[in-house]
Amino acid sequence: MTSPLSNRFLFFILAILFVSGSIFFFHDFKARVEPKKSTEPKFVRTQYPVSLEGKALRSFSGIIREAESGTVSAKVSGYALRLLKEPGETVSKGEVIALVDAESSAVLADTASRISALSRTIAADTREYYDRKQKEAEAFLKKTKENRDRGNATSKDVAIAEKSLSSLKKLRDIEESRAKIGSVEANGLLQGARIQQGNAVIRSPFSGLVTSRFVSTGEFVTPGSPLYQLALSEARELEVSVPGTFSKSLSLGQKVVITKE
Repeated sequence: MTSPLSNRFLFFILAILFVSGSIFFFHDFKARVEPKKSTEPKFVRTQYPVSLEGKALRSFSGIIREAESGTVSAKVSGYALRLLKEPGETVSKGEVIALVDAESSAVLADTASRISALSRTIAADTREYYDRKQKEAEAFLKKTKENRDRGNATSKDVAIAEKSLSSLKKLRDIEESRAKIGSVEANGLLQGARIQQGNAVIRSPFSGLVTSRFVSTGEFVTPGSPLYQLALSEARELEVSVPGTFSKSLSLGQKVVITKE
């Protein structure tokens, strides 16, 4: 016995395979991205008194950089549609700073939503169909038994009706299990598509300052591709190597003069 829902179920499976393949492509397609080099640390020269009594100065070279920083990377594969911040601009925690292939993610989410709705419809139609068929088979078995009691049917007829009802129940269990599995898979696709859609919107993980941008609008990125370099604050740190012979000339809190080379 076959169900008239079979064709719809096959269409449903093909739709799931199509969306699964699309999500797999956008998550796993690898394209080499050569990020642009971030701004190199600036070389500076520091001067401080060698002797507190005298005015003699001694100079040493060093580098100045952001005190604390972090890289914001892409979470999905796609094209950088919008880059909303430029180096030197400030950002707030949670602020949207970039969009990656948001339109494609929206299409996937919409398709997955339609498949999920279709799976629920198929599951409901399957229950309704087998509810009706089982009632018909039970009514036929009851009538066959009554006819046997009146002498209008044989025990063999009753056995055939019972077997038909049993086969119908088994087929119903199989079809309902398939519909349930399809519904679970469709919901999983929908959840994955929504996560991907959310990951296409890049937000700043903290408040700070944009120090570098590594990609351009329209450039293809993959998960982990750096988009921005952010500094947690405008604070900077200076690294200078001083010979040990001058250590006694230094004191905590002592002022120094910094000049850019």
